[in-house]
Amino acid sequence: MRIAVIGAGGVGGYFGARLAAAGHEVSFLVRGIQLEALQTNGLSVRSGRGDLQLDKVRASDDPEELGPHEVVLFAVKAYAIDGALAPLTSLLGSDGWVLSLQNGGVAPSDRVAAAVGVERTVGGAAYISAHLRAPGVVEHTPGPAGIAIGELDGGLSERVEAFAALAQAAEIDVEVSADIRTALWGKLAFICALAGATATSRVPIGEVRSGEAGQALLHGLVSEAAAVAWADGAALDLDYVEKTIGLLNSLPPGMRSSLYEDLANGRVMELDSLHGEIVRRADALGVAVPVTRTVLAVLEPSARAALTPRTSEGG
Repeated sequence: MRIAVIGAGGVGGYFGARLAAAGHEVSFLVRGIQLEALQTNGLSVRSGRGDLQLDKVRASDDPEELGPHEVVLFAVKAYAIDGALAPLTSLLGSDGWVLSLQNGGVAPSDRVAAAVGVERTVGGAAYISAHLRAPGVVEHTPGPAGIAIGELDGGLSERVEAFAALAQAAEIDVEVSADIRTALWGKLAFICALAGATATSRVPIGEVRSGEAGQALLHGLVSEAAAVAWADGAALDLDYVEKTIGLLNSLPPGMRSSLYEDLANGRVMELDSLHGEIVRRADALGVAVPVTRTVLAVLEPSARAALTPRTSEGG
């Protein structure tokens, strides 16, 4: 299968590399030092599930050069969606479709669907902690390495089932969902807890959950996001909160979120698409989210600072 990847960071780099290693024709639309690294040294993946070294990688900053594909993995950060939509026209074949893989619940997939059509958009949630450690070098933290995918308007489809089968053959864990909107809400609630707790405390999840206060923080974040999801019509299980707290308590103790990584390295953060999205929807639906609102307030100055270009002293 011909597969294009937009956003060859931790998520796009990991899944794209797995698909390429399985024999699929994978192209990466990248630019700058990441493009130079892929063209010069290829793509490296460090993972407990098996390291990969792709010496020859098809990469370009020109979508016309890469041409049409059957599937496009749209794996840019949520804050970069609008600037990355234009190349989709060149990268999509006549029957091609986009798999949207962003944090932020249902909003990112809906934004992609608004650009290319809901019939050409498949919703997706990535369950993986993978980070770009250097240009062309992806590190997968021990833990999950999979995706949930499904049609935005619900139900099952042949194209989703077929992609799930080839992804599983590429050693990617895949869950096919007949209600991807609920799955995306579930992912948003989970990641808001993991991200909010590790970023505000500046410690890995193992240290967060080791104390009573940390457990209360996790429970508050999960509970509030779930309440907003239910108010929005998501069909999360009634025991979703308990199951998610159990999942958070089972994660490798050294796991950090991408929000934590971006905060620690002074990079642009997905705060607005995570906790900001929860607060906006809560306000619209009349749901109280004091813990989430506090996390947003604590991290917002750092998120704003990362958006401000730094200048040298005195000039």
